[in-house]
Amino acid sequence: VTGKPGEAIRAYTRAIELEPENAKALLSRAKIYVLNNEMQKAITDYSEVIRIYPDNSDLFRIRGTLFFSMQNYSKAIEDYSEAIRLDPAGYKAFYSRACVFGYMKKYTEAADDASRAIALKPDFDESYRVRGSARFMLGDLNGAIDDLTKSIELGPGDFRAYHDRGTVWNKLNNFKDAIKDFTEAIRLKPDSAESYYYRGESKNMAGDSAGAGEDYGNACSLDPRYLSKPYQ
Repeated sequence: VTGKPGEAIRAYTRAIELEPENAKALLSRAKIYVLNNEMQKAITDYSEVIRIYPDNSDLFRIRGTLFFSMQNYSKAIEDYSEAIRLDPAGYKAFYSRACVFGYMKKYTEAADDASRAIALKPDFDESYRVRGSARFMLGDLNGAIDDLTKSIELGPGDFRAYHDRGTVWNKLNNFKDAIKDFTEAIRLKPDSAESYYYRGESKNMAGDSAGAGEDYGNACSLDPRYLSKPYQ
């Protein structure tokens, strides 16, 4: 089906009305709903396909990601767990569940799931970043540095890994390396208010008040919420 999204949705809907278990049409319509940010409608279509194919782990994993995008963390965990039950060798479900646990501040569970994802696919950089962030929150700063460094080695274009490692260096009072990592994060994502803010914090702690002020100004310009978070 080609044409505008609305026309495509109507065409897929007609196909589904004629053949209610047309999984291809349901999935195609769901993808358009996702592009339109109509996540609940996409979830409804995926649920119908899951009813047709209840043993397909990918369907549960994708629906879990839709629930995650809606901040319905409990439903996301349920779907990722079912995906893992159906396919224990699928690293993506472990990685995705680790991300949800991180948002839920269940850092031990996040680190455990990220470790399982790493064991299944050791060259996937995102799993190291998620485990590194969890280790940071658990107080394992050296472990966090190791994981985030590995994440950067495998995926050097990910600004988040540099930002997160900069945060750990900052906590370790290694402001020189923190500034270097935040600078690289900004190079990769110039509109990252967060990276400007924390680079400024590192500069402030290192005694560069002028540089800190400049970074703070950039952070506030990009995201006015930082106006309420001046450096101490």
